[in-house]
Amino acid sequence: MAGDVWRLPQTLGRAETQGRHPIDAPAFFMDTRFAVAGKIAVQTTQTISVWDLASRMLSFSSSSPAILGDRIEEMLDGVRAAMLPTSNNGAITEVVET
Repeated sequence: MAGDVWRLPQTLGRAETQGRHPIDAPAFFMDTRFAVAGKIAVQTTQTISVWDLASRMLSFSSSSPAILGDRIEEMLDGVRAAMLPTSNNGAITEVVET
């Protein structure tokens, strides 16, 4: 079921998600005077509830309320159900690198 979670927005959504492409920064700046000099990263660890983590999916363009319409709760319930077995009493420790 866990792998199916990431297909829920596409399954439940109304709009097409084609045409959205990540930016390849090195290719974008290839013929300019700009170049990648290094990577700066900050890592944080925090505990988050399965409820809150699932709700974050609404911030993705492919699973926004505008895309899901009246199927938001169905998607959130599916995501929460998939995450609960791997949680610690409904909480997950996440590591975020920015």
